[in-house]
Amino acid sequence: MNDKKQQQRDALIQDIAQLRAALRHSEQAGNASVWVLLAGDTPLQFQMAARRPVSAKPCDIQLATRFERADADMIAAALPARPDKPVSVVDVRIALRAAVSQLEGRLFALEHGVNVISWQPRGLH
Repeated sequence: MNDKKQQQRDALIQDIAQLRAALRHSEQAGNASVWVLLAGDTPLQFQMAARRPVSAKPCDIQLATRFERADADMIAAALPARPDKPVSVVDVRIALRAAVSQLEGRLFALEHGVNVISWQPRGLH
């Protein structure tokens, strides 16, 4: 593995470890009332003023603003709808598990040289 791939691999392993630690912490705390908002698959971080959201920006799941369910539902209903990125309210533990799975998939692809082109029939590449 060349240096660039090794650096990517090391960064992915570190990110996965951080996400797993956050997931373990959430599961041990029993945070069943902690929710995040996703625009499509992208977590959102909100800037708050006087306990009200002023703006939202995409972020990593670890930085996503956490809400109680009622607040998350109210904010999701107030956000403008986009057909390509519907806003959803998700339990933070589920969002963390999805992020871990996504990074593990990227790590697997990197380590095993998985390439979409190699999956296509001969006439398509």
